[in-house]
Amino acid sequence: MEKKTKLHIGELIHKRVQELNLTNSQFANLINCHRTNVNNIYKQETIDVAKLQKISEVLHVDFFKYYVADYSYFPSSDKDVISKRIEFSPEELEKLSKNIPVVVEVVVKK
Repeated sequence: MEKKTKLHIGELIHKRVQELNLTNSQFANLINCHRTNVNNIYKQETIDVAKLQKISEVLHVDFFKYYVADYSYFPSSDKDVISKRIEFSPEELEKLSKNIPVVVEVVVKK
């Protein structure tokens, strides 16, 4: 049986922040925390669900997918729910456009 490596969510978050060329201060601003807390997030192997949801939204990554080891046991309709799009309000889009130097596809909530 193949040995699975242990998930370290903080490292995955840190990698994504680096991919987006965000500073710790920029990332902290996006998730509404102090920049000194950002390094603590990077060190965490586990994370609060609400915090992970916010981080997933601002970094445009569904970090919850890493907690599901094998999608093959889900019926196709469940896969669609797991991989749903993240939607943003106009206010959130404005904040993101000022802080993330990448072009992203978004759907605006009405």
